Amino acid sequence: MAGLAFGNSQVTIAHSMGHALGSIFHVSHGRSVEVVLPYVIQYTKTVAADRYAELAAAIGIKAKSSEEATDRLVVAVKELIKQLNEPLSIKEIGISEEDFREKLDLLIERAELDTCTITSPRAPSEDEFRKLFLHAYEGRDVDF
Repeated sequence: MAGLAFGNSQVTIAHSMGHALGSIFHVSHGRSVEVVLPYVIQYTKTVAADRYAELAAAIGIKAKSSEEATDRLVVAVKELIKQLNEPLSIKEIGISEEDFREKLDLLIERAELDTCTITSPRAPSEDEFRKLFLHAYEGRDVDF
């Protein structure tokens, strides 16, 4: 029942990517979603900055614009991840670059087909999913 309720809450591509990462590399759901979350926020901020600004305000982040609030939210998420001693990149989980690149097409395929992709405020193309996974692997900020 909880899963059904959660599934209807319109989770986004952080879960699509997390489901793919978890199923292929046997990473726990929490860790697989957590590691991609900052990059997904950066990617979707072009269409969801107002929503992120509301979240930022709810946790006490002050900003002059929705974009600034979103950027500060990403910093806060990354800081929380660090405080919890969790990885900030897929590479830090311990997945080799060779294994990651070998399975990248499968990661993209599974993320594209995941129902959580439908409810994302910005649904990536295959090329954008590739870039997102690569940025998350390397721990590089998203700028596209």
